[in-house]
Amino acid sequence: MKRLDRVIMIVLLIGVWALVLKPTAITAHDDNTHSCDVSGYGEIEEVTEGGDVYMGRVSVDCSHY
Repeated sequence: MKRLDRVIMIVLLIGVWALVLKPTAITAHDDNTHSCDVSGYGEIEEVTEGGDVYMGRVSVDCSHY
């Protein structure tokens, strides 16, 4: 084997070991809690036939924790 072939094989083996043979625990949230802050004032710009309301000059910031 050439030196480059050996290096490629070693890199591939390390990648397989890191991704398959050495998995880490997945940490997930226990619940589905959200927090949203609304600022500005609502000004209805459009109401569609499907009932969607589009408003202007409103900022909504939500976070999941």
